[in-house]
Amino acid sequence: MPSLAAVVSAIVGGCVLLTLILSYAIWSIRCDQAQIQRQRHSQQRADRYTLQLFERNQRRAQRDRVESPECIPYSYPPVPSTSSLPRPKPTRLRTPPLLYETCPFSEEVCIAFPSSLNEDAHPPILLSALAYHYGTIAKVQHKIDVGASTYRFAQLTLQWLALYLDKPETWKDTLQELKPEDIRGISTGEMFETKGHRTMSWIWKVSGVSKSTCNDDSNPDLHEEECDLIEEEMCHVMQFHEWQRSEWLKLANSLSTEGSANFVEGMVANRTVRQTSGRPCTKSAQSLGGTFLVDEEEEDTLSHLEDQDVAKDPELSD
Repeated sequence: MPSLAAVVSAIVGGCVLLTLILSYAIWSIRCDQAQIQRQRHSQQRADRYTLQLFERNQRRAQRDRVESPECIPYSYPPVPSTSSLPRPKPTRLRTPPLLYETCPFSEEVCIAFPSSLNEDAHPPILLSALAYHYGTIAKVQHKIDVGASTYRFAQLTLQWLALYLDKPETWKDTLQELKPEDIRGISTGEMFETKGHRTMSWIWKVSGVSKSTCNDDSNPDLHEEECDLIEEEMCHVMQFHEWQRSEWLKLANSLSTEGSANFVEGMVANRTVRQTSGRPCTKSAQSLGGTFLVDEEEEDTLSHLEDQDVAKDPELSD
């Protein structure tokens, strides 16, 4: 027969497991409901903005026709002279008066988007830029909310396990309780804090997050340094090719005429072709758009090559 302590432990463990399962189920349902509600609100805002911009263009077109009845409010495509068909009249959609009260149009939208004042513009196209920014912000906020919910659920699980296993709660010094005011940027202080007295949230002081933040900050600097080193190396390579070309030209011009004519012609042709060996590399480097300028302090890096009496190619060296 199992002891009373074993029965009680089994009952407590079952209760804890059931609580965790119910908590996870409730959290999943709430996340799904929040996502569906955000999508519905975003679609409703997009529909309202589309109708408002369209009605704005219609009112401006009607006002222009009243002020100058001789001008044509719409620019039609050119019709051939041989065509005798009448031009089609544009269709209009009147907005109910109730829409003006429920969805007042904001003048700042037209000021922010000057192209929306054009009566030939299409409202959904004008709305795409605004909707893109709203969608990006919503995606980032959704990731923050999901991460915060996952952390809170994991911390709650640790509390239950520590209580059930009778373990010390030393992990609370590192994994603290996540409050809404703790979720902020690394340089953003709490509410009512002045610029000189801002405090950093504890989430940026955790070992894993701090190391990841330092790596993200150092990666752009390392990339820029690598680009500078590559550009400097290309400067030396191009300078070497230029020196090698000049030396091959000197050898081709100073070739003695002793020997057969075919031998002399072949040597001149060989050395003339050799001086163009570095041209593809130079053209490829210049096509990348870099200047590849060598500083005055670095111009003497190949000065030791000028002391040679005869230019030597690595392929021809003994």
